[in-house]
Amino acid sequence: MEKVLTQIAHLFLESVPTIVFVFIVFLVLDRVLFRPLTRVLEEREGMTRGAIERAAKHTEQAEAKAADYDSALQQVQQEIYRRREGSRRQALAQRDDMLKQARERAQHMVGDERRRIARNTEAVKGELSAETQSLARQIWETVLVVSP
Repeated sequence: MEKVLTQIAHLFLESVPTIVFVFIVFLVLDRVLFRPLTRVLEEREGMTRGAIERAAKHTEQAEAKAADYDSALQQVQQEIYRRREGSRRQALAQRDDMLKQARERAQHMVGDERRRIARNTEAVKGELSAETQSLARQIWETVLVVSP
């Protein structure tokens, strides 16, 4: 057993320089490679995260602006519709007024023409009556003169 312990002690003593060397290599690699690499990866992750956050912020702002734009566009469209509707109503009212005036003028003209036709009819009736009496007298005179 003593021989085994001696061999273990001897192996341990022989492995101490290797352990020290591995420890030194670990420290050197940690300071030269791992820490700078970790720092670069953290910076990269921070920049990526920051870029993602900025992109999300810009997206939110763009969506808000798009919503504002849509709202403004809808308001403008409603205003245009209201104005168009007002113009249409005004045009219809003007058309109705013009039609009413045209009907009144036409009715007035028809009434005037009816009165003129009635006057002409009365005048013609009077002339026909006078002519009828004249013709009747002529016929009467002709019949009396021819009959004797």
